[in-house]
Amino acid sequence: STLLDDPSMKGALAEAELAKARVENRLKIEFPKGSKSDHDQLHCSMRMQTCPTCQSSMRAKDVASHLCDKPVAKCKHCLADVVDVLDHETKCEHALKQCPHCLRRQKVKCTVSQHIKQW
Repeated sequence: STLLDDPSMKGALAEAELAKARVENRLKIEFPKGSKSDHDQLHCSMRMQTCPTCQSSMRAKDVASHLCDKPVAKCKHCLADVVDVLDHETKCEHALKQCPHCLRRQKVKCTVSQHIKQW
């Protein structure tokens, strides 16, 4: 005989199931479909975010007060604080990039390889 065979436990278990169903129904009313995921992705302070400077993962509430342990420098093109300036300049849409085919230095919104395909 197990604990679940006891009639008083069966009653308590049934009550717990009913309470759980009531809570789930109330949550469906309070949070319409899709709003919970919006909350999780946009507003929840406990969601995980990446520090734009050092790429460390942390809670959203901690990003503003986070002190990066990596030295940062300003990009001379967009004035953003970046850790790896050389890598950033290859992606920065404000930096001039040289096309190996037309040999012009120009601002391109895409990567150089995408520009070559379009050329």
